[in-house]
Amino acid sequence: GFTVWRLPSGDRVAVYTHRGAEPPGWLRRLLEEVYSRLPGPGLVEVHVYPDTRAALEAVAALAAEAGAAAPVGFEAAMHEAWSGLPRIHLAARDLEALGRDTGEAMAGHEAVHAALHGSLEYYLLPPWADSPEAYYIAATTVKDLEAHLEAERRGLGWIPRRLARYWGPPPRGCPHSAEELLDTLRSAALHLALHGEPPETGCPRLHLPLQALHRLALGPERPWTRRRLLYQAVLETHEGLQGNA
Repeated sequence: GFTVWRLPSGDRVAVYTHRGAEPPGWLRRLLEEVYSRLPGPGLVEVHVYPDTRAALEAVAALAAEAGAAAPVGFEAAMHEAWSGLPRIHLAARDLEALGRDTGEAMAGHEAVHAALHGSLEYYLLPPWADSPEAYYIAATTVKDLEAHLEAERRGLGWIPRRLARYWGPPPRGCPHSAEELLDTLRSAALHLALHGEPPETGCPRLHLPLQALHRLALGPERPWTRRRLLYQAVLETHEGLQGNA
């Protein structure tokens, strides 16, 4: 199915439902709240699938079409802009299973991403990045940091706070894979946005990326413009993971 929601902010939401899925009853009100508090994307697509499996299949096909790397995992909600327009993907049953508080936070976080990172530039590999995997880790972490900081600034701090309650504290110890490194740094970005300092992980190898992330969070410039700083720190840590494999 297809419908268009016209929000009071002037933003339009093109809602696509797949395989009989229906958007959560709270979704429109949530988007109205988010885009009343920060400049919206103008136009955003929201694709609603019955479950994570259906969402992953669709997102993988879109990634292949765009020549992008498909996400490793999908937990109820995600955002991308491979077509040049922001798209939010939601797994209806998974959001419902999480409970309304967490489901709203998941979808709200992606709505903030759609406003901040809704163009193709945020998904292209820059010429200075020699390692696509290390860049993906750094870029994803920086975008998350920006989304959490912006939510805090715009009176939407309930979004990162609910996410923190759901995710729990950042993991301690050293990551053993690129996926674990990404999970740790994303968790650290959330902790930084809420507490103003990086978490204690007990892992010396994470010192460089955590300090770089801290500098991005504190600096006067937009973190995205200085993402190369985090990329270089992640690259060193990432190479250490490969060396220990």
